[in-house]
Amino acid sequence: MKRNLNRLMGLLLTIALAIGLMAGMSITALADNTGAYNSYLVKSNDTEDALEKKVVSFNGIDWYIINDESTALNAGTVTLLAKNCLGASAFGSFSTYKGSTVETWLGTYYSEKFGNNYNDAVVEVTPSNPEGNKARLWLVSKDDIPQQAKYLKCSQATGASYNGWWLRSPGISAYFAAVVFGEDGNVGGIGDDVRRELGVRPALKLNLSSVIFNTEPTCIVVKVKNRPGTLIYNGKEQQLVIPGTTEDGTMVYLLGTDDVTPPEGEWSESIPTGKDVGEYFVWYIVQGDENHNDTEPMCIKVTIIPDSQVEQVMAVISMLPDDVTLEDEELVEAARYMYDLLSENQKTLIPEEAVRKLEEAEAKIRELKEAAQAVAEQFTEAVNAVPGNKAGEGKGLVDKATEIYNSMTDAQKALVSADTMALYKEAVAAFKKDRKFRSGTGYYKVLSNGDVTYHHPASTNIEEVTVPNQVKKGEFYFKVIKVSNNAFRSCQNLRSAVIGKYVRVLGENIFARDYKLTEVTVLGKGLKAGKVTDAFVKAGKNGKLTVMVPGSKVKEYRKLFTGEGGLKGSVKAA
Repeated sequence: MKRNLNRLMGLLLTIALAIGLMAGMSITALADNTGAYNSYLVKSNDTEDALEKKVVSFNGIDWYIINDESTALNAGTVTLLAKNCLGASAFGSFSTYKGSTVETWLGTYYSEKFGNNYNDAVVEVTPSNPEGNKARLWLVSKDDIPQQAKYLKCSQATGASYNGWWLRSPGISAYFAAVVFGEDGNVGGIGDDVRRELGVRPALKLNLSSVIFNTEPTCIVVKVKNRPGTLIYNGKEQQLVIPGTTEDGTMVYLLGTDDVTPPEGEWSESIPTGKDVGEYFVWYIVQGDENHNDTEPMCIKVTIIPDSQVEQVMAVISMLPDDVTLEDEELVEAARYMYDLLSENQKTLIPEEAVRKLEEAEAKIRELKEAAQAVAEQFTEAVNAVPGNKAGEGKGLVDKATEIYNSMTDAQKALVSADTMALYKEAVAAFKKDRKFRSGTGYYKVLSNGDVTYHHPASTNIEEVTVPNQVKKGEFYFKVIKVSNNAFRSCQNLRSAVIGKYVRVLGENIFARDYKLTEVTVLGKGLKAGKVTDAFVKAGKNGKLTVMVPGSKVKEYRKLFTGEGGLKGSVKAA
C-alpha cells in the first residue's frame, strides 16, 4: 500500500523523537498513602487551624485543594482555589461569564504571572453551567462550593468595594452576578451589581504529572522536562533540559552517573550541558526558601545521538520487534525508506544481520497482510449475504458477521472498506429487536429472532388487508410470523383479511369491533394450540364471519379458532 510521503515523514520525526528521548524518570515517592491528596482536600466543616495546615503554595500564591481527581501522587489532577483574592475587577456589563470583563482579567493575569512555563502544569479547562471560554484560570460557580465554609473566607481585595469576591454564576437579574462574602464565607445568591469592583479569587486545575508536590511546608514546583525534539551531536555544548519553575526556592542541577543514586558535588543554577554522544543523567532539586524545605532529588535521562544517517538507520532497525505484527507496518516502511536514502557506500556499513532483520520484517508484514485480507474478505462476504436474503436468515447472517468482526484485530478491521462497514452497521440496526418500521400499508416490529410481527395498519380506514409472507425495508427482507394484539381493532370498514403462510401466532383481539368483517383467509398451516388465544373475540357480527383455511387444516383449525380463538362464525376450506 502506498503511503502519503508527508505522513511517512511525520512518522520518521516521531521515530527520531523516540530515539532522542528514550528517557526514564526517577521519581521519589512522597508518601505511602495511595489515596493521594485527600488529606489536603478542604471541607466545609474545617476549622481555621485545620485549614492553615492544608494551604499549598504554587507560583508564590497560597491555594486550597477543593477537588482531588488524582490517581497517584504524580498522576491525575487536583483543582486549586486561591486562598485569597488575586486582585479586583468588575464582573462585566451583564451576568454572563463567557466573554466578561472578569474572565478577560483572569486571562491577562495568567499571562503576566504564570506564562508559558506553567502551561504543562496548569490544565486548560472550559467551564460549563454557566459556561466560559477555555482558560487556565477561571471563577468557580455556586455549584462548585458549599453555601458556607470557613475556607471561603478571605481578606478584602485591594481596590474592591467591600470584602466580597465574584462567582461565575448569575445573580437575580441580568445585571447581578453571584458573590461570596469574604468576611463570613457565605454565598450570596442574590449577587451584586456586575459593574462593581469586587475580589477575583480564581481556581485552576493542576496536572500532577508535571509538578513536584513538596509536603513540608507544602509547595508545588513545575518539573524539569526533556527538550523537544532529538538531541543530535553537533560538536558543541547543548543544554540538556528545559528548566523547571518555582517561586518558593531555587532550582539547582547536577549531572550524575545513573538515574538511581543522587550525585555528590556542588549543585548549580546553571542548566547542565552535554557535547559528546551518549547518555546523561540530569539531577535536580528545589532548594527551599526560608519558608520551605528542599525537595527530594529527581532525575531525567537524556541521550545525545550521532549525527549519522547510518547510525539513525541502525537505531530504527533496532526498534523493530522480533515478533512483528501489522501494527509495526509503518515502522518497517520507515526503516526501509531511511535505508534506501543511504548511498551505496553507506549501505555497506549496515551489518548483514540488520539488513536481514529488515527484510524478514518486510516478509512477515506481507504474510500478515495476506492473512488479514482473507479475514476481512470473509467478513465482507458475510455482510454482503444479508441484503436480498428472502429465506428469513437475515438475523442469523448478521450474527455470523458480528462473530467474525468481534474476532478481528484492529489491523484486520482496517482492511474492511467503508461501504462494507456502513452496510454492516445498517444491517445490525435493521435487525435490532423491537425496532418498528413501516412497509407498504402496514407497520412491523422486529422480534428477537429477526423475523417480524404485523403490528398495525397505517390507517384504520381500510376495507381489506393482507398480512404478507415477508416484507422488505431498505435492502433487507423480513419474514412475517406473527400478528400483534389488537392489530386491526376498530377498523370499522374492514370486510376481508388475508393472513400470510408464515404466520404462526395470532395475537389477542386482532379483529375486535370490526363489525363489517365477513371473511378471513388463513394461508399458513403452522398455527398451534396456545398461539391463537382470543384472536377472534368480537370479530364480525352475529356469527357471519367465515374463516377460510387450507383444506387439510379445516377440522383442526375449526376446533382451535372456535375454542381458544373465540370465533363466533364458521371455518371452511379455502
